[in-house]
Amino acid sequence: MCGIIASPEKEVVQKGLDMLLPRGRDNQHTKETEHFVFGHALHAIVGHVPQPITHQGTLVFNGEIYNWKEITAQQGISAQNDADLLCQLLDKESVSLVLERLDGVYAFVYQKEEMIIATRDLLGVKPLYFTREGSFASENKALDFKGEEVDPRSIIYFDLQKRELFTQEKNFYTLQVKEQEGEQASEVFAELFVKAIQKRIPDQHIKVGVLLSGGVDSTMIAKVCKELECEVTCYTATLDNPEGDDPHDLLASQQVAKRYGFDHKIITATKEEIPQLAKEVSSQIESTDAVKVAVGIPFYLCAKEAAKDGCKVLFSGLGAEEIMAGYQRHKQSTDINEECLSGLLQLHERDLYRDDILTIRQGVELRLPFLDRELIEFSLTIPSDLKITPNHQKYLLRLAAVRIGIEETDAFRPKKAAQYGSQFDRALKKVAKAKGFQTRKEFLESL
Repeated sequence: MCGIIASPEKEVVQKGLDMLLPRGRDNQHTKETEHFVFGHALHAIVGHVPQPITHQGTLVFNGEIYNWKEITAQQGISAQNDADLLCQLLDKESVSLVLERLDGVYAFVYQKEEMIIATRDLLGVKPLYFTREGSFASENKALDFKGEEVDPRSIIYFDLQKRELFTQEKNFYTLQVKEQEGEQASEVFAELFVKAIQKRIPDQHIKVGVLLSGGVDSTMIAKVCKELECEVTCYTATLDNPEGDDPHDLLASQQVAKRYGFDHKIITATKEEIPQLAKEVSSQIESTDAVKVAVGIPFYLCAKEAAKDGCKVLFSGLGAEEIMAGYQRHKQSTDINEECLSGLLQLHERDLYRDDILTIRQGVELRLPFLDRELIEFSLTIPSDLKITPNHQKYLLRLAAVRIGIEETDAFRPKKAAQYGSQFDRALKKVAKAKGFQTRKEFLESL
């Protein structure tokens, strides 16, 4: 979406904004207030409203508030877009009250008089880092790697006069499990899922992409996008493996694309390209974690191809496993719903930063319908026996998929993790071994 940076030090903003340029090439602006400086790099989806925005206070914002027009009407506010609305709300209400109104994903820094306020959405879909000296940025590299990640469950306040920083905790989602019938629950889930897609489709008719693995989650997204008459292209990235079987994701995605008439692009990479791809991905995500890199490579390839095609929005099925118990750890847990809640708490550390940076730095914005607020709240009411049965994980989600027109063969197809289904994990292991390294991590560190 965008890159934001703010600091009491002008040189921090000037230097950091250059680092954030790939996050927003449509406009870059800075603004100096008393004792503070703001910087913003705009990735425009609809319209070009420049930031920083000033009313009574000053704001830089990265994200998307899906219900901003409804709030504008309710509050009788005249606003150009969601960031403009947010600035005006923060001018007149406490930040806690404002956040309760918002349905969306975001990170922002706001100044009113001598107080700086910074926070991000509850799951941490949009990244934000800070230093104890009162600097904030979308990426730690923009702070010279001196920052800490802002806890999504906290609001940071920085007093410019006292040069003191303190935090306020936010409430997270809670389990409210209740007995439900599978058919009725799947109907509600399907309705909420379609609604989650609708609110994430830009107002204007622009191209959107879908990361398609052939699994039920991505197939559901592509099917709904097509039925909503989006100009949508599906992208699948796999290893070109002439020595062995075709990757699972390649075969599955080809099958569903043919069955449902999806516009489908396949991006392949050879084993010889793995070192360079691994280096690029590892550098962008600032990690040598082998699993993150192996998952990140197909993400990176698809995002680059989508950007070439003029897509500014890319849909992913991330979050479906968490809310509907799709991992082995859910199956092994003594309390499936508690494990779902725990996974949601950890998403920002494990997946969200990697996926955000690998898409936005290629010029596309990631959208995650399975992490919709209403869908999460509903999923935390669903009893465990509707999430995992003796034969299936994510059982209720699969029932919902059938409801929206996915054939049972596809709705109940087993899915491999992205790094395995694309075969990039296997390729990374082979390349590391061929180059004399004991582990993939050692190989990645050498790059």
